[in-house]
Formats: sequence, C-alpha cells, structure tokens
Amino acid sequence: MTLRKRSHTQVPIWIKLRHLPVELWTLDGLSTVASGVGRSLYPDAITRAGTRLDYARVCVLIDFSSILPKHLIILAPDEDGGEHPCRVDIEYEWVSKNVCIVERWGIRLLNVLPRRRLLGLWSPCLSKSHSPQLKPGCQLSVWTLPRSKLCRGVLTGLLPWMIVPGRQPLRWTPMIRAGSWNVRGLNHRDHQTAVRDLISEFRLLFVGLLETRVAAQHVSQVQEAVLQHWKWFNAPNESGNRIWLTWDDSEINVVILEVHEQCIHSRVCMKCTLDACLITVVYGSNDVANRRGLWGNLVSIMETVDDVSWMVMGDFNTVLDYSEVCGASGDIGTAMEEFRSCVVDMGLLPVPLQGAVFTWHNCSIGPRSLWKSLDRMLANDSWFTHWPDSVCLSSTPRTSDHSPLILRGHAMHRSGRLFRFDNFLAAVPGFLDVVNNVWWHTIVGGNVCGH
Repeated sequence: MTLRKRSHTQVPIWIKLRHLPVELWTLDGLSTVASGVGRSLYPDAITRAGTRLDYARVCVLIDFSSILPKHLIILAPDEDGGEHPCRVDIEYEWVSKNVCIVERWGIRLLNVLPRRRLLGLWSPCLSKSHSPQLKPGCQLSVWTLPRSKLCRGVLTGLLPWMIVPGRQPLRWTPMIRAGSWNVRGLNHRDHQTAVRDLISEFRLLFVGLLETRVAAQHVSQVQEAVLQHWKWFNAPNESGNRIWLTWDDSEINVVILEVHEQCIHSRVCMKCTLDACLITVVYGSNDVANRRGLWGNLVSIMETVDDVSWMVMGDFNTVLDYSEVCGASGDIGTAMEEFRSCVVDMGLLPVPLQGAVFTWHNCSIGPRSLWKSLDRMLANDSWFTHWPDSVCLSSTPRTSDHSPLILRGHAMHRSGRLFRFDNFLAAVPGFLDVVNNVWWHTIVGGNVCGH
C-alpha cells in the first residue's frame, strides 16, 4: 500500500446572501443562487426554518482558484410582465488568500425560480484565461445558466453592460454610497472607531456626521483620528459643530453650495462616471420654532434644484406621522404638521426603509421607554428616476442612541434602440411618396442620435 499526500483544491465555506428576493427563500432557490458562487451544499437550520430574514446562510464548496462575486444582479419579474433588477449582496465568513473576489452581473430570476422539476445545481464555468492575477478592466465569463444563457462578470471598477434578451442594453453605474449618523459626540475613541467601522463595512464615500460635540480647537485632531486621508467640511456656529461632512476625495468631488445653521447643501459627483447629484445633510433643532428656519431653508434650496437628483438626509428631530412614535410623548401635532407641509412643498418622497423602523430610542426601560423615527432620507422624482432601486438601510445604533442611515442602490440607464428597417415596406404602394413628403418637412428638435 502506497501512502500519498494529496493537496486539497476545494474547501467548504459559509456565505451570507443579503437582500434576497422573497421568491428565492426556498431550498431550490437558495441552492440555485448559491451555485453562482460555488457548489451549493446546504443552508443552515435557521435559514431552513425561515426565522431570520436579514440574510440567508448557505454552505458552498469552492475551489482555491475560484473567482468569487461580491454580489449578484438578478432580473426579477415585475407586475407589468417585465423584469426589474435586484441586487443580492454576498458576504464570506472565511476566504482563502488565494481566492479573488470580483463582481458578477446578469443572472435572470426567471431562470432560478423554483420549478416543478428539479433543475439541479451547476458550478461556475470559468475559462482558462481566468486567474487571480487579472488586471482591472478585463472582461470574463463567469458561469453558465440553464438554456445556455451566458452571464458575464467584470472586475471592480468597470462599467458593465448587461444584455437582456429582447430588450435594450442596460448600463449600470454605481450610486454614491452615502450615509448619515447622529453620533452623539465624537471625542471618545470608541465613537471614532464606530464611525470608521461603519464606513468600512458599507464602503461609504460620503457621510454626514451630526452632533459631534467637538470643541473648535480639537476639530482637526479629531478629524485626523477618524479619517486622516478624507476631506472634511464643518461649519461652526453658536450651537457648536453640529454638522460635519466627510468624503473620499479619490472617488468623488464635493462642492459645498449652501451652509445654514441646521443643514448643509452640497453637490456630489462621482469621478469614475461623472454622475452628479445634490445631497443636503440635515440636523434639525430640538425647538419647534427654530425648526421653522430649517423648513424655510429647505424650500428655498428646492427652488434651485430644477431637475437634478436631490437627496435630503439626516436627523430632523420630528416625525411625519403618529405611527412613527412608540411610547409616551408630548404634543407633537404642530411639529408634525409643519414637517409634513414642508415635505409636500419640496415634492420629496421617503426612500424605502430597510431595518428598524424607529431610528431613535431614549435608552429608558418600562413606561418611560420612547421610540421615534427621527432620522430619514427623502428624495425627489429625479432621484428615483435615476436610482429606482434606492434603499435606506437603518443599521444598528452602535455607540449612539440613533441608528445610522445607509443609502444603497445602483443607477440604471437605457441606451437607445438600434435603427431597424423592414425591407417589405419598400414594396408598399406609395411608400416613396410618403418618405418624400416627410423628408422635406421642417422638424424642430435635437440631434436624432441623442434620442
């Protein structure tokens, strides 16, 4: 008998599938999506029971040479008979240093929904040219779906094209990853660490920090301790450093447009795509009368926005509805009506919320416990047109009594259709006369190629 020491080429790992469509919370659906990462083995007991809906946890078998996705884009059927894109984020509990993680795009939900007949599982089919040493910008095939539908993946940083059969090409561009958080002080080291961890966890590029409580002489020191290589802007006033803005200058350009006591209005532009938007960070006063100045400032800003995508986010220190309060609270009717009237005047809509409904707690127990939805994100129609899948994630409070808000989503642009001419039209009697009459009409408009 000869003993040989063989090297392992595969390893089972646990992955977390976040933001998974409801239709895929089945054994067949989970295994089908997970096999976009590797060979699906089994979900954990809590996932099978369906008692945890934040994410699905599945064990998959991967090769050490595998190229793993950070997320999948799934085309899910909508009510109109079409399809809309959904993003499923993937987290790895452990990954070998030899494994390369990239982004994958283009899986169709119609092909992975549970069917009467078991489709079986398939492993990623990678070409021979794939290697962890691939340079950014290279295009690669990722895996093969049923009916020989080929999906394509791209490395991080490349603007991908997702071809949908029978439809126009969809060009995906990343949305500005932004967030806001009432940190309740930024002098302590644990609060500074919490901010860094939040930015790292969600890969944020733009953050509004509220109620920093940092003295003017310590501002530079604290900012360097939190994020040394990021840009910062703060407008000190009589109430102290209420609002701080910080951003990754290597990824985005930020221009401060207006500064008020309770809000800072800015223009944010992605350097890689040149997509621009307006973001207003708000920290409303605790006093109802003082907040009226904020409502006036926001309405005046709205008059300068035009058709640009506009987001208003932060701590408004009031609610829009009685359902956003849980516990004994004072008379909030007047403050609520004024806030609601301001939102209507601005023409803003709430960004769909994921996570905890109540973003603030008074840290009391028993009959004194009070929960409110003081923090929120609001956006105009242009924002939802450009980023239709925008979501506001209410994360865990960490070191504050406020939950940080995280903006997530992608931008979608449809390219124009190709010109198509059916040859049989030329044989229709009177065709040339119609063309001749239309040809000499004066048409007022832009370049045809631009439409």
